[in-house]
Amino acid sequence: MGDCSVSRLQVDQLASRTGTGNITIPSGSRLVGTDVGSISTTKGIVQMQYATAMPSSHLTVTSTSDTTLGLTLSITPVFSNSIIKVEFFSTMMTGSANALVLQLQRKIGAGSYTTLTPISGTRYNYGWTYNTSGWMHGNHIYYDAPATTSILTYQLLYRNWSSTATNYLVHQYMEYGWIATEIKQ
Repeated sequence: MGDCSVSRLQVDQLASRTGTGNITIPSGSRLVGTDVGSISTTKGIVQMQYATAMPSSHLTVTSTSDTTLGLTLSITPVFSNSIIKVEFFSTMMTGSANALVLQLQRKIGAGSYTTLTPISGTRYNYGWTYNTSGWMHGNHIYYDAPATTSILTYQLLYRNWSSTATNYLVHQYMEYGWIATEIKQ
């Protein structure tokens, strides 16, 4: 005889004989999937990736040339039809009258970066964001539909809109970073 303390349920299909067809999991019990996709729905969050940092000096810009933020974020979609919600945040940033401008870029696999929010584009005429406000937090969101299961890497470019005034992407000792969420469609 086998171990009587182990229970197994193996089925190809669950159907209700009567009632709603709901499967009730009592308090204190859980339904556990051991891999992405082991519990499937038609839509929902598949995975999240994040990267954060806290600089010991200000991250500033004083020119209209693009500056690349060193912190990037990568995510490998499980499904090719997923939407990737990309978020960049700075807990303390400021833009002067000439504006701090951000642009989001994406690389698929080993390819080169493509700007998703170009300055002087048709949809993003002022880049991903155009900040002329005083000190504040910044949370920038972009919904990407890359149609791939290859690794995606996101990076940020920042610059002044005009002039050489000092704009701050991140204040020293304040956190900044990325969150990428794969949403199954």
